[in-house]
Amino acid sequence: MLIIPGNLQPAPRMTRRSKFVSEIAKRYLTQKETIQWLAKQAKLPLLYEGNISISIRFYFNDKRQRDLDNLMKSVTDALNGIAYKDDSQITIAVLAKYKDNIPRTEVEISEA
Repeated sequence: MLIIPGNLQPAPRMTRRSKFVSEIAKRYLTQKETIQWLAKQAKLPLLYEGNISISIRFYFNDKRQRDLDNLMKSVTDALNGIAYKDDSQITIAVLAKYKDNIPRTEVEISEA
């Protein structure tokens, strides 16, 4: 299991230009690098072939509304090439949001 500490930022819409000037895009790209580093440290199984299943549980310590599909995109894009070849391999996705005092994201990946 991969545990990502803190409140996760949903994936923003980016253009080639905006990723260099938008503060939201810069924060997202930094978050993406952090997720990649954590995934490498967690030594996730490499599933480069076949279909995969992903379960992502988001825990937040505030009441802001967040869009589950953009949250998922933040995680799945970051794990491309690390836990699997491409996120198009995902055939089963289980997503959930919770309120908790300890903000984090828990990710589990397996063969589908």
